[in-house]
Amino acid sequence: MQESKKPKLVLLDFDGTLMDSDIFLDFIAFRLIDYRMWWRLLLALPYIVAYKLKLMKNDEAKEKVFGAFFKGESEAYFLNSTEQFWYHHGTDINPAIVERISDYQKEQAEFLIVSANFAPIIQSFASRNYRFDFLATEIEVIDGKLSGRFASLNCHGKEKVRRLDIRIFNREQYSAVHAYGDSAGDLPMLRWADEGFMLTNGSWRKIR
Repeated sequence: MQESKKPKLVLLDFDGTLMDSDIFLDFIAFRLIDYRMWWRLLLALPYIVAYKLKLMKNDEAKEKVFGAFFKGESEAYFLNSTEQFWYHHGTDINPAIVERISDYQKEQAEFLIVSANFAPIIQSFASRNYRFDFLATEIEVIDGKLSGRFASLNCHGKEKVRRLDIRIFNREQYSAVHAYGDSAGDLPMLRWADEGFMLTNGSWRKIR
C-alpha cells in the first residue's frame, strides 16, 4: 500500500471530548426518572462525590458507583435503557470538535473512541454514528444479570494505551495517529499518538 493511500487514525476520548458532558453521570441522571432507582442513589452518593472530587481512584469509584446502581439488573433491561438514553439525550457531538471531525472525514480518516465509559453505552452511541468504532470498559454479566463488577480493567489512563497496543498490532497501516482528550487520564493516549491534543478552556492545545 502506498503511503499516500494509508488513512489516518483518530483516537477520541468520549466524555468531555467527543461529547461535551460526562455521559456516565448523564446516564445515571436519566435512569433516576424511575423513582425505584432513588434508593440506589443513596448507596452510590458517597462514591459519586468521591469520584467528582477525585478522593478515590477513578477505577475504584466508578466500579462502586456502577455496582450500587445496577447490580442485579437484567442485561436486557440495561441494554434497552442505553437505547432509550440516547433517544432522549441526542447524539450531537461536542461543538469544540465538530470542525475537526468534519475535516478528518474529508480525509477519509478512521475514528476510534477510547473511553472509560461502559461498552453498552458507547455501543448504543456508535450504532447511531456508524463512523465510530470503540474501546471501552466492559461490564460483567452472569446468568443474564449485571454483577455490578467490570469484566475488564477500567479503560482509563495507561489502560487506554494497553488496549490500543492490543487493538492496533500493525501501526504502519496508518499514515498517522492523532488523539484527542480533555483530562489527565487521557495523557498516556495523547503521548502514544503521533500528535496529541488536549481540550483546555474550550480550545485545543497540542501536547505532542
